[in-house]
Amino acid sequence: MPGGIGKVSTVASARRGRGIDVVKNANHIFFHLDARHAYYDSAGQLLYFVDAPGEPVRATILAVLAGMQGEVKIEQLHLDRHGCFNGARRVRLIAGQAEPVLVALQLAGIAVTVAQSSS
Repeated sequence: MPGGIGKVSTVASARRGRGIDVVKNANHIFFHLDARHAYYDSAGQLLYFVDAPGEPVRATILAVLAGMQGEVKIEQLHLDRHGCFNGARRVRLIAGQAEPVLVALQLAGIAVTVAQSSS
């Protein structure tokens, strides 16, 4: 092709379109996340995200839940059993918290993958 090699892949050129097919554990989720992509497990009511410096994910979650007078416990997950390598962070969102948090994240430019509960 003249002038370049073209698209590497459809997934690479459309970051918002990527999803997580089958989730095995929190580490599997982490490897599919980046600072602009969060994952919400609706069955477990858990929001997974990468807490990168300068990115609005954590601040957005804290602001929304503070406005709702909700308690916030953000848990640091690790890639190894010894706790040496940080992985994703997660927060449990109770009924009524998930929708406002997810909308606020999307308004802040964060892509959110929502896994539907299997019922």
